[in-house]
Amino acid sequence: MIYTPEFYVMKHLSHFVKQGASLLDISQDQNLLAFKNPDGTIVVVLANQTDKVSKKVFKLNGNYLEVNTKANSFNTLLFPNIK
Repeated sequence: MIYTPEFYVMKHLSHFVKQGASLLDISQDQNLLAFKNPDGTIVVVLANQTDKVSKKVFKLNGNYLEVNTKANSFNTLLFPNIK
């Protein structure tokens, strides 16, 4: 079996994004998705498709967050119920 990048995206999404979650509009970045689960948790999935460490900056509930991602990686961030 060959595991493609798409496999890992679906693995991350299906594990952390729960049924009934809503898609959030937090970035213009095509390599970032964010969802709010019914329990209030926020899930952010970031992809770095470059060969270098990449800094991602996004705004969530009025706060700017900065994350360094490893080269050629998918990253999942889980935030508790943020009000």
